[in-house]
Amino acid sequence: MNLKQLAFPFMKEALHSRALERALPDFARDFTRAPPPGDAAHLYHTAPGHFARDIAEQGVINTFPPDYGTEQDMWPDRGTENRSYWTTTPGGTVPFAQDSPVLFRTPRSERFQPERGTADWFTREPVSPLEYYDVTGNWSPARRAR
Repeated sequence: MNLKQLAFPFMKEALHSRALERALPDFARDFTRAPPPGDAAHLYHTAPGHFARDIAEQGVINTFPPDYGTEQDMWPDRGTENRSYWTTTPGGTVPFAQDSPVLFRTPRSERFQPERGTADWFTREPVSPLEYYDVTGNWSPARRAR
């Protein structure tokens, strides 16, 4: 194996990371080390960086079946319909954070239901309005992401 073959995976990762940086310039990086404080008026959700731009531009988090991005065929309550899952604190999203995660929040409302046996909340409806945690440590309206 030559040096180029050894370096390729690292170069590919670095290029991917730089591409994400350019595509998502104002999303906060690595909020998982020190999640921001939460408040009781909001629920929180994390999305991989490669989905965050579309979410922010559309201003909505859609629902998906249980096997979307996971190896499960049903939700914890045995349901199979499309859902999105939310937590009551930004820190609660950390176990689900992956691939340059971006933190979103939305006002808590009656459309969310608690998941039995977990601390999570879910909805079967697309979620809007949204805000994302930005590089300045503030919450910005999702539709204005640049």
